[in-house]
Amino acid sequence: MNEIIRLNEENKGAWEEFAGKSAETRIYHSLKFMQAIKESYPNCKDYYFLCKSGKIDAIFPFFLVKSRIFGNRLICVPFLDSGNFLGEYTPKLLKDLIEILKKDIKKIRHIEVRLNTSYENFDKTRNIFLKTGFGEEKKKHQFIIYPKSKEDMWERFHKHTRNDIRKSQKSGLEIKKIDNKEELKKFYEIYLTEMKNFGTPQHSYKFFEKLFDCLGDSFVGFNCYLKNNLAGSLIMYYSNNHAYISFNVSSPEFRNCRPNDLLYWTAITWLIGRGVKDINLGQVEKNAPKGSHAEGLYKFKEKWLGELYERIYFYWPEEEHKIAEDKNKYGRFRKIWMHLPLPIIKKIGPKVCSELGI
Repeated sequence: MNEIIRLNEENKGAWEEFAGKSAETRIYHSLKFMQAIKESYPNCKDYYFLCKSGKIDAIFPFFLVKSRIFGNRLICVPFLDSGNFLGEYTPKLLKDLIEILKKDIKKIRHIEVRLNTSYENFDKTRNIFLKTGFGEEKKKHQFIIYPKSKEDMWERFHKHTRNDIRKSQKSGLEIKKIDNKEELKKFYEIYLTEMKNFGTPQHSYKFFEKLFDCLGDSFVGFNCYLKNNLAGSLIMYYSNNHAYISFNVSSPEFRNCRPNDLLYWTAITWLIGRGVKDINLGQVEKNAPKGSHAEGLYKFKEKWLGELYERIYFYWPEEEHKIAEDKNKYGRFRKIWMHLPLPIIKKIGPKVCSELGI
């Protein structure tokens, strides 16, 4: 008989042992990632569960993201483009888990699981969700690289990609690893400025500091300098041969020197050297408007030879997926955010970001 139990101090070891043995384990299955979120944002509460039938069969990582503006949502997992359960489970087991969650959490808008079609047995997982009463909604896409070797990638690159990397290497740029808090603070300065320019609420510095402290070697970052001026930065997570490039920002002043090309090539070759099998480049918009920032981002990520996958979010109850995004509304919000004074953005940005859970 299956028993669903909530994560506690006594069974943490069982969670970590189970996650450590699975080839499908990602950074969001790590209790260190959970700890970083908990210590960063008081409105995010962990609801992690294990399924036992004599042994651990599956684990389910959730966070309750509380928000008066957007409603309380249970998400697997916030602040990432994709997340998933781990192990074997059935529609009945998932229904039992939902009943437990409904009893524990009184006011909840929906349960949300963020998947993409790259996951092993995606179709099987999708059918389980649909049989459980989840609705699905297609989001944007993701590129994932499956590198064999540095030499193989270089050989397969388009000549323009090789030229972009060569240009970045000859432009006087210097890479420094983010292996101390001073470099992390430098990253945050450019990140804060560029998020304002994008019209997007930013994470708190504390969030990055907790990731740095909690994840240890699984948190990897690089700063790119031109004559002591920070031109760009990149932060990624990697675990169990899977990596995720989560943040990449650069200053418009130095983009002709192509700091992002040097950052990506540095990150990719660093990961190849550690035997990483796949590298998730994050969200892209396949059919972005011509000349838009989103189109430029798509073309930039496309050149790194990744395979394109759909992002599909599952919502319970089913009717939640029918709520369409008002793109005009988000566009207006971004324009307003871009023109807010920086002191206001510094104060309210992390709160909005933590409540969005994206």
